[in-house]
Amino acid sequence: MKKKVILSVGILFVLCICIFCYLFAYKPYAESTDQYSIALSLESDESVSEEQIETYKTILEKQEFAEITLTVNGEVR
Repeated sequence: MKKKVILSVGILFVLCICIFCYLFAYKPYAESTDQYSIALSLESDESVSEEQIETYKTILEKQEFAEITLTVNGEVR
């Protein structure tokens, strides 16, 4: 019985240490992605299709910037 209690307390202690390390070390970096903005300007000799523009937007949105500005051939999209 004592072994089960000691084992349970030990597992709980290790779990608390892991959670603390995550919150202290990793979490600030994970939250920092929303602090940056991006402005991407694409210039092309040919017209760019709406499908291509949507593809660029989708890729940029996956990066989780705070603000995204996409300019294609001088036109903000």
